[in-house]
Amino acid sequence: MMDFSFLGAKQVVIFDTCQFLNLQMTKWAWRNCHLLVMPVTPNMQQMPNYEVGIQYTLNMAKPRAPLAVLPCKVNVLKNMIADQMLDEMLKMYANYASEGIIVPEFGTSYQIPESKVVQSMNSRWIYAENVFKGQLRSLSVEFLLRVDISLAWIRSIIERFYGPLPVPRLRPITVDPHNRPRTMIDLKEELKGKSAVLELKI
Repeated sequence: MMDFSFLGAKQVVIFDTCQFLNLQMTKWAWRNCHLLVMPVTPNMQQMPNYEVGIQYTLNMAKPRAPLAVLPCKVNVLKNMIADQMLDEMLKMYANYASEGIIVPEFGTSYQIPESKVVQSMNSRWIYAENVFKGQLRSLSVEFLLRVDISLAWIRSIIERFYGPLPVPRLRPITVDPHNRPRTMIDLKEELKGKSAVLELKI
């Protein structure tokens, strides 16, 4: 298997895998992680893939990591049929709670929405900014709050199974979507601090 010793200083490591367990590294990651996160969208064409992910998980030997089913890219418009079908799918998966399959209790209004602005960004960083035709583009306060809800939910699952996360090694930043300028100042200061540490090590 891969040598992960270089990640020993990290507090959290995220592996982005496919869901084909015939790949040796994927199988290893699924069996040795602390939490599986399966993003699901209202695109029902993907439902067979979600079913495969659930079945693979249920057939892994216990003890196994819990699996969080994370809704995202939900429609902003209300009463969309695809969203209703996603809700029904989540209710079905909730029946596996005793097997460690966990679905959020918060509804569509709080889930991560589909966003055209996300598609126009040239970075996956949630606080990224870019300029197009002289206008500064960034993600909305509502989008940031919904992402924060989902991340807090994922953290709650980890702490439910494994206890409190360790104290952060970096100074916590108040990522306040209502005060974006203050958050950006804090993030820039953190980046300067990281750069200074890197220069000292070199």
